[in-house]
Order: sequence, then structure tokens, then C-alpha cells
Amino acid sequence: MYLVVLTSPCVLAQASIFNLIYSNTAMKFFTFSLLLFLIQSTSFAQRNSFRYQTGLAHCFFDGTPIVNSANKVIFGESQYLNRSNGFQYQRILDNSSRLQIDVLSYNHYYRTYNFENLPALPDSILFPMLTFTERKYVDFQFCFLRHKPINKILAFQYGIGASFRFATYRYAPPPTVEPGPGPVLSDNAYSLNPVDIGANVRGELTYTPVKWLTLFSQVNLVSQFFRFEDPFYRTIIPLTPATKPLQLNFPSRFDLSLRVGVGFNI
Repeated sequence: MYLVVLTSPCVLAQASIFNLIYSNTAMKFFTFSLLLFLIQSTSFAQRNSFRYQTGLAHCFFDGTPIVNSANKVIFGESQYLNRSNGFQYQRILDNSSRLQIDVLSYNHYYRTYNFENLPALPDSILFPMLTFTERKYVDFQFCFLRHKPINKILAFQYGIGASFRFATYRYAPPPTVEPGPGPVLSDNAYSLNPVDIGANVRGELTYTPVKWLTLFSQVNLVSQFFRFEDPFYRTIIPLTPATKPLQLNFPSRFDLSLRVGVGFNI
């Protein structure tokens, strides 16, 4: 004697849906458990840090203003600091070694004048009478650092690495008129994306109140050793926008910056 059980299509559909939901729930639980295990594992936890940083101040040693407060200068923006912005990735290699990879962008320009008082003229007439200076670049930096703990939440890091810069520079003084019917002469010098290769040296103080969060401040010095082309290959005389003692020619090969930022550790 056989017992035949008839199951309606609705019941079969409900069972299939239940099995699907159950299998997905089990898979989610398994995945969550695996991630939790990896995070808690000492071999995987908090070895990567994704950071946002800003360069509060940049000193180029060539007369470029550090802050927007100089006399007889018209700045291209209203902010007080000529800052930069970028991102950084840090990888913990071992207890005393770190690898940092940076991408940083800087873009500022300004105009200077020698008048006692700035004439009240439209910008289209006034700006050609002023000296225009512009510097913008994107930096890619790689650095290996030594990690020196101060206590449980403070540490000092220092290191050296390579630097690659893609930049645009412009220096445009007012045109000069020679006596007689001759043409108007201009010393406008412009460059587009010269590639600079150099090194960066940095020292960094980190504060990690919890495992997943780090606050840091950093002093970063970049020196460009090799340029694929002269930034102002059309200019014979070196450019010296200002005449301060020990000033280098614009654009100099040095960039000293103070940076601060926040990192999320995973």
C-alpha cells in the first residue's frame, strides 16, 4: 500500500522561497562571521589606513607667498592659506615599518603690482598691468617609514621615498614698450606639465585614540632632482619675482609643507 501526498504548486513555491531565504541568511551569517574573525585576528586587523590630508602651508623658497596677507598682492582666492589637499594610503609592514603612498594637489595663483595705490580700473584693463604668477601640480609620493611608539596612543614616524610631480607654471610680467615704433615686448613664460622626479623626506606625529582612527601632523620636504624639461625653456634670464635674501629662482626645486589629516584604519 502506497501513500501518495499531493502538494500544490503554491506550497512548492513557498518552500523554494523559504530555502532560498534560508540559504542566503546562512551565507550572510557565514560571511559576517568570517569578516569578524579576520578583523579580530592580530594578523589582519588595522594593517591598512586610508587618510585624508591637507597641506596647511607650503614654502617654496622662491618668493611665493605662504599666506594670503602680503601687501601689493592680489590673490586668486579668498582663503588665508595657500593649502593643498590629497589622500594617503598607509600599510603596516611590520611593528617598526610603514609604507605610505600619497596623492596631493596644489593650485594657486596671484598678481603683484608696484603702484603706490591700486588704480580703480576694470579687471580687463588692470590685470594686464600686473605680474601674474601661477603654480599648480599633482604630486605622487612613495615613502618607507620607521615607526617609533611614544606610548600606547602616540607615535613618531620618519622616512624617505620617491616623488613624482606633474606641474604647470606661469610667470607673466606686464609687457614693456621699447622706444620708437617697435613692437610691444612680453616676457610671458609658460610651461605645461613638466615632469619632476625627486625625493621626499618626512617626519610625522600620530595620535590613535582608538584602533580604527588616527589623527596625524606631518612635516614634508620635497626636492626635485631631475626635470624632463626646463619649466621655462623660452626664458633666458632666470625668473626672480621677488628679491628676498637667499631666494631661489621661480619655480624652485624645493617644497616644504606642514600637513595634518585623519586616517581610518581597517
